[in-house]
Amino acid sequence: MSIRRIYPILVCSFCALMAAGGFASASSMQSLTTVAHKYGYTYMERNPENAVELVKSGVDVIIRPGSRLFWVNGTPDATDVVPSYHNRVVYISNNMANELARIARTSSARSVGFHDPPALAPVGDGPLTVTVVGGLGSETLDVFGSAPPNSPISIALSGQISRDLPTVSLSTSHTVAGANGKYTIVVPVGPDYFRGSTIVVNVATAAGAAASASYVLGAPNRNATNLPGDPVNP
Repeated sequence: MSIRRIYPILVCSFCALMAAGGFASASSMQSLTTVAHKYGYTYMERNPENAVELVKSGVDVIIRPGSRLFWVNGTPDATDVVPSYHNRVVYISNNMANELARIARTSSARSVGFHDPPALAPVGDGPLTVTVVGGLGSETLDVFGSAPPNSPISIALSGQISRDLPTVSLSTSHTVAGANGKYTIVVPVGPDYFRGSTIVVNVATAAGAAASASYVLGAPNRNATNLPGDPVNP
């Protein structure tokens, strides 16, 4: 079968996969207030820090919508799906809800002295920049740049596959800039593995700053030579 005939099939399969993944992620979220009430947490908003605090005997959990990171008694951890706001309600994934249930059970099984919740590092001032470099030997991108110190950053990838297709949303990742105002993260390009596709990387902070860069996908091992799988006349 020729590439010209199979290409529409690949494109349709790719779009169906993206649509199915989007529906699954949207249907697996729970209201944080409901989860907190169910497992006996006291729910408090920390508005100046754009965070939510859940307090239970011996346990203090801090969740910041828009960031994958959360803190349990001052120790950072990461959730599978980024907590988000919708109609003034914070939503978390089923896995995050299960983790909060586990933490609640642990706190009920042992007596731990309560302590003041940890203060989140204040966000500083500074420009937001982004640079994108293709990962060598892998289907990834190295994304790095500068940002206001301690600011949460979202990295959204979209793919431009063909002039005949709309831009496709690929993934969203999150990180936090360091105290020196620098950040770096490695993000996969999947499910867009088509050579020649343009990957657009949009980064943004919670304060509204934004920057973007793009990268054209090539061969993952583009610098390697004389490999068994190389074409005779490249």
